[in-house]
Amino acid sequence: MKKVFKLLLVAITVFASLSLNNVYAANENLVIEKNTLKDGHIEVLVDVKEDAHIYGGELIFEYNKDKLELESVKSNKEQNMLVSVNKNYKNEGNKIKAVFASAEEVVGHVFAITLKSKENEVKDEDVILNQVSVGDKDGKIIPSITQSTVTVKNEVGESKVTTSFEDVDKTPKTQEKTYDTQKAKTSAVQKSKKEVKENKKSNNMIYIVGVAIVILVIGLIAFKMKKK
Repeated sequence: MKKVFKLLLVAITVFASLSLNNVYAANENLVIEKNTLKDGHIEVLVDVKEDAHIYGGELIFEYNKDKLELESVKSNKEQNMLVSVNKNYKNEGNKIKAVFASAEEVVGHVFAITLKSKENEVKDEDVILNQVSVGDKDGKIIPSITQSTVTVKNEVGESKVTTSFEDVDKTPKTQEKTYDTQKAKTSAVQKSKKEVKENKKSNNMIYIVGVAIVILVIGLIAFKMKKK
């Protein structure tokens, strides 16, 4: 009886573990990658997964200013998004607030925060995600993505900040370019709609003239037949 009870207990534990793993995987929609480099730098990257359906958001990071100092905050210029970053949020010297918005669904790396270690022993809790709020295509907050559902991955290795990242101080130029591109797209769409509308109007006129000619021909034929 005891053996059966032990087997049942093991089975329940295994199934519970699998269920928790499935829930964890399902919640992996926003990932914070903490990448520790050999030179003492720490990279914190925000990675949006494909099924997250995120179009914008606000994230606040907090770091231990006694152990770390901020070196740079970079955004991924390939995302084609508007960015605003406060490197010294609330003037406390240890908080970074990043806000982003896009007309298209964001997938992949969004931000890269690089901090330099003042000493060798830096713990995982020395850099944390203090607050997160993300929105969908309609600008509504996605309630299923919160600070508690964000996945944090602690890694050691080579730098992940590639040439696709640029300093946030340069983003206004990117934003102007994005605006101009969007403006050109809007203009093209409006022009296309105008052409379609004009074509429809022209087609309607042709249709009306055609119907009038047919009625006139039928009327003439009827008149001639009646005359005979």
